[in-house]
Amino acid sequence: MTKKKLVTINTRVPRIKEEKKKNPNRRLIFVILCFFVAICLVLYFEFSLGRISYIEVEGNSLLTDREVVVLSKVTQNDSFLELSTNQIRRNVMESSEIKSVEVDKVFPNKVIINVTEYEIVGYLVEENILKPLTEDGRILGDRAVENQPVQGILLYDFEQGDILQELSGELSKLSASIKNSISEIHYTPTELNEFLLNVYTNEGFRVIVPIQNFAERMLVYPSIVQSREEAGIINLETDGVFVTPFQQNAEGEEENTENEE
Repeated sequence: MTKKKLVTINTRVPRIKEEKKKNPNRRLIFVILCFFVAICLVLYFEFSLGRISYIEVEGNSLLTDREVVVLSKVTQNDSFLELSTNQIRRNVMESSEIKSVEVDKVFPNKVIINVTEYEIVGYLVEENILKPLTEDGRILGDRAVENQPVQGILLYDFEQGDILQELSGELSKLSASIKNSISEIHYTPTELNEFLLNVYTNEGFRVIVPIQNFAERMLVYPSIVQSREEAGIINLETDGVFVTPFQQNAEGEEENTENEE
């Protein structure tokens, strides 16, 4: 037979007394903790701690930080917890310059608005006014600048329409290095080719190229520049590549003899 362990009343009483001493302490700690949390919640909701105090704007270059904040309609009087990120996103997307928006709320009172703008692929030149052209072919007339230098490709003799729409799409496909090489693009249609362009580069070359497959045709430009010591005319109108050195006749006009490479 197994022996049962006997527990006398004298051994149980001290344990019961210890448990009774611990229970009031735990209840007191719980009450104090609840009181502290309640005070914090009152301070957060009733005073400025629960209001928006900082709005950070990221990713913008065309729009200013202030313009994005105004579009968002967020103010410092707004409650952090009640603020809707979806509503902010819809508000900012009303701008024609904005392609997408991401909104994050960072506790306790910070809002981060990260915008992606439509790429500006060039500037349409009309007299002394420069109008930005977006990657999707829209002219931002309200963002026009007058007599101011801009970092971008200048576009001459274009009008709003299919030609400009197609060119904007081709420009958006260019690599950064080729895009940085282009200074000006002139629309120069002929009877034989209504889509012909004359492209002037920062390296001193003039490129004759049609709009169709413009980005693909321009891929050969860097290798041509590296292989030639002097600038000239690059004709990419056909499937072949023709490079002609700049020459002037007696009257000072350009004349050239095309050589295929």
